[in-house]
This record gives sequence, C-alpha cells and structure tokens, in this order.
Amino acid sequence: MWPHVMKTDDMREIKPGLSVDIVVNTDYVREITDVRRAVIYDMEKNKIIVSQTNPPFTRFYLNKGVTVTYFIRREGELTRVGYFGRLTDIINYNLHSSKMVQAVVIELKSGREQYDLRMHFRVRPTSDSNLELRVRGERVSIIDISIGGARFSHKRSGWMIGSNEILKVLLIVDGEEFEIDTKVLRAWSPYTERRQEFLEYVSVQFLNIDRRLNYLLGGKIFEIERELRSKI
Repeated sequence: MWPHVMKTDDMREIKPGLSVDIVVNTDYVREITDVRRAVIYDMEKNKIIVSQTNPPFTRFYLNKGVTVTYFIRREGELTRVGYFGRLTDIINYNLHSSKMVQAVVIELKSGREQYDLRMHFRVRPTSDSNLELRVRGERVSIIDISIGGARFSHKRSGWMIGSNEILKVLLIVDGEEFEIDTKVLRAWSPYTERRQEFLEYVSVQFLNIDRRLNYLLGGKIFEIERELRSKI
C-alpha cells in the first residue's frame, strides 16, 4: 500500500520545465533498471503531467508503480531525490494554444525521499564513455558496470583471478583515478577453439567507493544509459 503523500515545501520544486528521470521498474536480481527522461508540463494537487518518453509509455503501463526522480543541490553537491507514484493516464495535452502533444499523468503517492538507483543500475560502456578499468596494471574490457560492481574480461595468458579474491583495481572516470578494493564474486573462462586467446571473465563487487567516486560514477552511468536510449 502506498503511503499518503504529504504536502511539503519540497513539492514546490516540482514545477513546469523541471527535467525528471522516471524509473519504471527495477529487477534487483538481474540488475536491470528502466529509466526514461521527461519534462514536467503541469501539476495539480498530487498529480503531475509529464512529456511522453522515448521509448514511449503505452497503456500497458497504466496503474503500474513508477518513481519520479530529479537532482537537488545539497551541501554543495547534487543529490538524487524522488517521489513514488502510479502512472494513471496517457492523454493529449495542449502544450501551446495551437500545439497538442501526448503526455503522461502520474499520481504521486509518497513524500520526497533520497533515491539511490545506482546500486542496481548496470550499463555497458562504449569506447567513448571515458571510463577505464585497470587490474594489475593492465587495462581490461568492461562488460558492464554499476556503482555496486562490474564485470570485465581479460586474456588469460597474462594472469588469472580466483573467486573470493580481494582484488585492487584502478577505476578511471573522465580522467580522474580511483584505487578501490573489490571482492571477486565469480571468475570463469568459456571454451574456445583458439586456445591461445582464452579469455577470463570476472565479476567483482566494489568494497570502498568514496563519496567523490560515488557521485562521478553515478552520473557517468546515467549519461551512458541516456546516450544508448537516444540511439534506439
């Protein structure tokens, strides 16, 4: 059951023109999160009207739970906050006197809370993402990454990694370097006929993400996700 939404001064932040990220669902087992960018058109009581997203919401999503999130500045840094709600309608909205557009109606069902999407939000970096991972001095290929950890591959000819090993890695985000400890959750090698090019695949959990890396990597993950969605 949704908690009753409380009217607070915080809700004054929700106004036309505010850019928001709408979290549709989160699969905590497979670490899959569906996030769609929108702009608020209007607000009436506990209901907001937002722009249609890409990919668009369809009537399949009616009455499904969503979270409307956005950034606020707190203690000099950007912090993501959100309201839980329910998608109630898809309408034609008169944006201007002569322009009708499709819009989405969301009923807010909770007060504002700090929202942490990053632990369960994996993305696959591209070659121009300015994201690099080095293990034992060697640059490895990032398969996917979240704030909570990463999966990568490397050639077995150099070295191998054991499960449950505590592994120091160097993570580089937009040129800024961070040395962090990781725990190896799994390491495996698929069969290939080209034995000299055996790859080892490794899944690791990050153990000591500091505040600065938390902020930079979280922003990078959202940036990559939006770029990928814009190409759909």
